[in-house]
Amino acid sequence: MSDTDLNATRRDVLKSGAVAAVGLSGGGGLLSTLQEADDSDTAGDAVTSFLGEDQVVKTACSPNCRGKCTLRAFVRDGQIKKVQPNIPADERYKRGCLLGLSHTQRVYNSTRLKYPMQRSSWSLKDPQPTKRGNEAEFERISWDEALEKIAQKMTTIRDQYSPKSVYFETGSGDSGLSGPMQSQLSDLFGGTQKSWSIDINTGLGFRRVTGSGLFNAETNFGEDWQNANTVIVWGSDIFASNLQQDASILLDAIESGAKLVVVDPVYTGTASKADLWLPIRPGKDAHVAMSMIHTVLDQELYDSSFLRKRTLGPALVNENTGDLVKTADVFPDGDAETPVAIDAETNEPVPLLPETYGNYALFGRYTTNGVNTHTGLTALERKAAEYPAEAVAERAGLQATDIRTAVQWLATRGPGGIASGYGPDRYKYGHVFGQAYATLLSLTGDYGRHGTIHASHPSGSGYNPGDFFEVGDSAPGTTSLKQSDIITAMESGDPYQIKMMYSQASNFLANQMPNRKRWLDAADNLDLIAVADMHHTPTVQHADIVLPANHWFTREDIISGSNHPHVNYRQPVHEPLWEAKDDYWIIVQLAKRLGYGDEFVHDKTEAIKRIVANDDRIDYDRGCHRTVPILLLRSR
Repeated sequence: MSDTDLNATRRDVLKSGAVAAVGLSGGGGLLSTLQEADDSDTAGDAVTSFLGEDQVVKTACSPNCRGKCTLRAFVRDGQIKKVQPNIPADERYKRGCLLGLSHTQRVYNSTRLKYPMQRSSWSLKDPQPTKRGNEAEFERISWDEALEKIAQKMTTIRDQYSPKSVYFETGSGDSGLSGPMQSQLSDLFGGTQKSWSIDINTGLGFRRVTGSGLFNAETNFGEDWQNANTVIVWGSDIFASNLQQDASILLDAIESGAKLVVVDPVYTGTASKADLWLPIRPGKDAHVAMSMIHTVLDQELYDSSFLRKRTLGPALVNENTGDLVKTADVFPDGDAETPVAIDAETNEPVPLLPETYGNYALFGRYTTNGVNTHTGLTALERKAAEYPAEAVAERAGLQATDIRTAVQWLATRGPGGIASGYGPDRYKYGHVFGQAYATLLSLTGDYGRHGTIHASHPSGSGYNPGDFFEVGDSAPGTTSLKQSDIITAMESGDPYQIKMMYSQASNFLANQMPNRKRWLDAADNLDLIAVADMHHTPTVQHADIVLPANHWFTREDIISGSNHPHVNYRQPVHEPLWEAKDDYWIIVQLAKRLGYGDEFVHDKTEAIKRIVANDDRIDYDRGCHRTVPILLLRSR
């Protein structure tokens, strides 16, 4: 056989492969059995399409996991075939979990909403709210009809009741521009939005001590965890459900010698990797934290230098009123802001200056200017004495030695901290736990240095939009209600009657809310529930008008994340499917029908340019090229 005989082309090989392939499809498709070869290139073209080159599009994940991972979507024949983590310049931030990588299934899922729909039994004049629910049927309508009806009902409710009677609900199903866009429309219209009251219980308790915290607490980026010597994971299964993409960071800390303590009622995957597992009884988190405080104080394991320089531990407290003693109470030239401490050498009162070390007395009772006082740490010591390890262990289903061991590691092995999750947050006294463990970390000095941990995720990056979403002084603005007040407003008109809900990126009526039946019953008082979503959720089933939103992968956007110092530009992978639309487009179209069209930038690309231009840390021309989008790196 000559060399010429061996000179087969790639296309010839592919055609032969198509002929020889056995039984990988059920009929006469691409890889059917014993397909006869012919002189045409049909079979080879088909296999080339199957095995050929992909178009790779950089995009980003956008659920409420706070990772906001940058991804690469591989597209062929107009469809996403697979998704992989993108590799940024700083490979420490290469990440992605199985949920994000499987979103191809959600893009093409059979539960996707395809067209605007209206409940068959609903009309503007006769909403028939009791016919919502599992038995409700829907009929297809046009986008114009859907938006006109929503705008007409909003106007009617504003005239008959109040603009506040229209409730704008936005959830955490998307982290791009749709949320602030809806808030801008609410400000212009004068509607109601929720004052967030989910996932903030522990964070608000933490804020009482540190001055910061909302969705959990402020903390260092995960990449700093390798500097921690003790990590207490409290109420969070990091390896399974909470930021799985950062599990490697915790494992790196363990490999570097960190002790891992897990406080969780369940023997989770994270607990299986722990040096010490505390199988706490649910709801006893604050008790155990107070017992750890008692151990630190009783065994004098506290960081006295940190307490003297950066806390109010030495501050004097008036025993009669419980108020801090201020320099105006003691010195002729004092003020009403600066607290007072006792000099440990002279036993005389002195100003306690912020971020300034002084040889202050940490414990003790004193008579100051005729007033009986004690230090803040003395009050804490007295309260913590009510939570000895033996008593708390019996109450919490633990061993007293385990409670002591965990906090001894934290206090004596160098920097570390508590990675608190949302487990304790959902209990009634989650804020007390937040306050207790923030105080514990103050005693051990685990703030403001490498390796200190205060939560299971940081607050992360963000961009400065400037005044892009602001409205003029003549706009009525939004009224905020706590979620507990929203349901009473729907039920009884207290503090005012809510008559309509426009919801986006939120399965509001089906999850997050306690007493779901009460919410569904309260919804009977609404004349219109309009829902924009990707999928047919339970909230959609209770809607009157349904608007199909496109998937993240098919919309242009910018996204900030919690677990990396980046702002992501998201390039659309392909056009939206069916008649699905971007929430941005929906809000703009609704605003036009309400008379606010001039207040919005209609082209989203132009809007992104203007927003980015307000933040001098971001270079749009370098970071947002439509053909080669790259990660937007924040300046350091």
